[in-house]
Amino acid sequence: MDAWISNWRLRFVQARRKRKFIILTLVIAVAIFSLGLTTYTWARKDLTLIDNGKAIQVKTFVKDVGLLLEEQGITLSADDEISHKLETPLQDDMTITITRAFPVTVKVDGRELVVNTTPAEVREVLKEARVFLSPEDIVNPHLGQRIHSPQEIVVNRITTKEVAIESEIPFKTERKGDDSLDKGVTKVLNKGQAGLERQIVKVTYKDGVEIKREEVKREIVKEPVPQTIAYGTRSTISRGGQNLRFSRSLTVVATAYTHTGNRTYSGTVPKVGTVAVDPRVIPLGSQLYVEGYGLGRALDVGSAIKGNRIDVFLETEQQAQKWGRKTVKVYVLE
Repeated sequence: MDAWISNWRLRFVQARRKRKFIILTLVIAVAIFSLGLTTYTWARKDLTLIDNGKAIQVKTFVKDVGLLLEEQGITLSADDEISHKLETPLQDDMTITITRAFPVTVKVDGRELVVNTTPAEVREVLKEARVFLSPEDIVNPHLGQRIHSPQEIVVNRITTKEVAIESEIPFKTERKGDDSLDKGVTKVLNKGQAGLERQIVKVTYKDGVEIKREEVKREIVKEPVPQTIAYGTRSTISRGGQNLRFSRSLTVVATAYTHTGNRTYSGTVPKVGTVAVDPRVIPLGSQLYVEGYGLGRALDVGSAIKGNRIDVFLETEQQAQKWGRKTVKVYVLE
């Protein structure tokens, strides 16, 4: 009987130990599972990745931003911008934003400069391109406009300079009657001189091309000197006991000619008193008085009679040769 009781007690103790072991094993297994689940949950991050405006939801176990980009196959150019440094540790519910650079063309000084930039104001792009402005320069679009996509910026250089322009001031002519001079005769009493005016002009250039002129000031450097001319008012002469009225007088070179067998331009037979003239100077038919020759009439023309020249008719070759060529005064009679 005692042996049976001892045996029963032994089996009871062994069963109890086995039950404790099973319970302990189960507890350890549950703890390990719970720890693994907790570790998994802690290691996984749920975050948002925005690449140039396109958002994607990402679940990842990597540690930092750089590894995330590598995992997602995303590469960055030197000019792209990212909201976090590559070594930044990842956190749950994190948002990472990538802003991609784009090309902007700057047209300036006859050149085209290309700048890769993320969205920025025009002034910032020009600074990046090392384009320096003067206050007068024109920029399109304006400096404060923000650029979000590829486009052109045009810079027009505006320069100005002042130039001096000198011009003559014409002199005035004053006329005075003089009864000691024949009608048609003039005499310069005081020679006129042109004055000088200086104009200061502001010239504006756009990219080297003149676009505007503005007068800054105007000044007289030298006043003009007026010219004084005396004109003849004497209209009568006394010759051979006659008082002759004339409309004008002029000084001419006179030569002589004689019979050629031809009639005059007016159709008359030449005779003493026939005078050949240039009709542009002395109208045909005019009654004349030629000093040293006498009264005459403009009835003929000649190929060599141009300007202040006349030919007077004489009866013989000897008389014509004796006359030769003279400078004489001619009166056009009224």
